[in-house]
Amino acid sequence: MTKCSSQIAVPLVVVVLLFFSLAARFFQIGYPPDVVFDEVHWGRYFSSYFTGNYYFDIHPPLGKLIYAGWAYCLGFDPSFVFESGARYPGPWYIGLRALPSLVGAIIPVVIFFLGRGLGMKIASAFIPAWMIALDGALVEVSRFMLLDTFLLFFGFSAILAHQQWLKDGRLWPLVLAGILCAFSFSIKWTGLTFLFLILLRQSFHLIVQKESSRDRASWAGLFVCLLLVPTILYVSQFYLHFSLLTKSGLGDAFMSPAFQSTLSGNAFSLNPQSVSPTFWEKFIEINRVMYSASAGMTAGHPYGSVWYSWPLMLKPIYVWFGGVDKKIYMFGNPLIWWGSLVAALASLQSTLIFRSSRWAPGVGLLLAGWTLNWLPFAEIKRVMFIYHYFPSLIFSMLLVGSLIDSIRRPTLPVLLIALLILCVSLYYSPISFGLAPPWPMLWMPSWT
Repeated sequence: MTKCSSQIAVPLVVVVLLFFSLAARFFQIGYPPDVVFDEVHWGRYFSSYFTGNYYFDIHPPLGKLIYAGWAYCLGFDPSFVFESGARYPGPWYIGLRALPSLVGAIIPVVIFFLGRGLGMKIASAFIPAWMIALDGALVEVSRFMLLDTFLLFFGFSAILAHQQWLKDGRLWPLVLAGILCAFSFSIKWTGLTFLFLILLRQSFHLIVQKESSRDRASWAGLFVCLLLVPTILYVSQFYLHFSLLTKSGLGDAFMSPAFQSTLSGNAFSLNPQSVSPTFWEKFIEINRVMYSASAGMTAGHPYGSVWYSWPLMLKPIYVWFGGVDKKIYMFGNPLIWWGSLVAALASLQSTLIFRSSRWAPGVGLLLAGWTLNWLPFAEIKRVMFIYHYFPSLIFSMLLVGSLIDSIRRPTLPVLLIALLILCVSLYYSPISFGLAPPWPMLWMPSWT
């Protein structure tokens, strides 16, 4: 492909991706007009920033702070109580759902440019981005007030920024990578894998580029951008969190008497002998309690699933029930999920057994991302869900692109694959949007 045709093709691909990604996420975004799935939890939590009543969550506060800031701009009424199935009293909830939908619609573009940055042809980089734009599970997690879309956007944008740093050596992409990494694991701790992956890749790069490893300025810049900046940002969100939650609330019971003494209206705050803890004492305590509470979530759940079942999509999540023929599932496109698993296993086999290097240069990074975001869950005993696999799923989608990149002229195969993905996505679309299914869809017993 000539430089001129490439300059035309890239903007065209971006427009196509945005059009279909936005259409999939904003179609019937106000339906159902009820509180669904985990909107109950995140809605209650971000509402607390308006009332000042202390809440406790096992995840860091950034995701809820983002929703609170956006809700403030929309004129949110904190008197609304988020109960499962409760009808929203006004159109503001559509604006709240629009935020993750918009962020989710940008992720395919991020992945497209990441694929290009890893050396893939335009057609090859298009396929993983196309998969993300249309996959029912990734669409569904973007259409409601949930947190995972933010984690995915920040995490993969961080990798893209680091890729730019490796390409041109300018400082701003490295600073941006550190900021985005901090944002990712400030949504959920699982986002730490993105920072670890970048540190792993940077270490490998410094070993290969031995002249850089002798440059003290390089090491200092890496320390500041990838360790110090993320740490400062992570700590800072708790300062804002504590300053907004100053009153007694439903989360008091998780905290120590000393912590509770800092909350007005709490029984311990009325005790003159109580010694108020410092910010750092409160910071350490809340992170320790978050870890303990998360590890203690061992009770089963109807839609919980084990880690090894995720790539096969054996247990999707039932999001909403509105009647016999009106149900919404967080259900992925089987062609995408199963095809991505095959690509990941084929890439792993080629790398470990045949030691092939004929595919795109980023295969090692993508395989590391796939395994680091998935295999550690084998040691976690708490209840887990299929959305924990989403980061690994996207890495496996990128591995599909790396396989396609080995084809000398991939344009025709890419068009056929893209059309097939579109057809299968349309086939399963009714259960993503709560429409009456015109044909049987949930073939496997575990899907119901």
